[in-house]
Amino acid sequence: MRANEWVTTLPIGDSLLSAWYRREPLMANYTIGVLLLIPLVLMTASVDERTLNGVNIWIKPLKFNIAIVLYLGTLAWYCGWIDQRIKRRIVYRVYVHVLCGTLLFMLPWLYGAAILGEPAHYNRTHPILAPMYAIMGVVSVVFTTGTIVVGVLIALNNRSPLTPYFRNAVAWSLCISFVFTVYMAGELSSLDSHWIGGSQSDEHGLWGLGWSRDGGDLRVAHFFALHAMHIIPLIAIVTSRITRVKRPRYSAGLICIAYCALLLFVYFQAKNGQPFLPWLG
Repeated sequence: MRANEWVTTLPIGDSLLSAWYRREPLMANYTIGVLLLIPLVLMTASVDERTLNGVNIWIKPLKFNIAIVLYLGTLAWYCGWIDQRIKRRIVYRVYVHVLCGTLLFMLPWLYGAAILGEPAHYNRTHPILAPMYAIMGVVSVVFTTGTIVVGVLIALNNRSPLTPYFRNAVAWSLCISFVFTVYMAGELSSLDSHWIGGSQSDEHGLWGLGWSRDGGDLRVAHFFALHAMHIIPLIAIVTSRITRVKRPRYSAGLICIAYCALLLFVYFQAKNGQPFLPWLG
């Protein structure tokens, strides 16, 4: 795949940032807004020394902010590969507003829990946060539908500037991300913890991610499910540069099948109480 097929041929003198913004301005605005909140969360964490599960109580909101920026920012770029006729339809515009609007509920919930010194997830006792946990589950699923909707619309765009190989890889990666992320979210919400065996604390977890080093941790599978939308297209970019793809749909399918196998492996590894790559830390 040529570089200009990935960036959809930027105009001369145009910047990657401005091109990204124009592809889906509303998503871009929300992405920038959440990004600007990250320094505030870091400053709050530096003065608020309270802990939850062995780490600073603002670590969870920080992780979610970063994940949202990566998720929504990537979707904003991918929306540039949707047929412009679809993007002009009122149904599409309303959907994008609803998708982004879910953040107006999720972020206050996360920040509010941290302010109260309570866990946002698995909180089944607090008079406010307990009922909010179930409601936020529904809101989070709505937010996650961005992957399946954008993936299907990319697949249906017969005017796409992308090679068939890369278009299939992107579209299928988004569908995989949706299916596995929603499944893992449902699995996690049905349990009392994401830990399976081992110490029930993030204090000695994997640096930067917090994954358990002495037991199973379902957050590993959730992480790889969410980031299928990033990892599979990156693999497609690398492989398209080193080999000529003669059967694009078949080749993209093989990458996706291999990635699904990885997802199932880390999922059952956690279910069996085993840490992911324990030698990392």
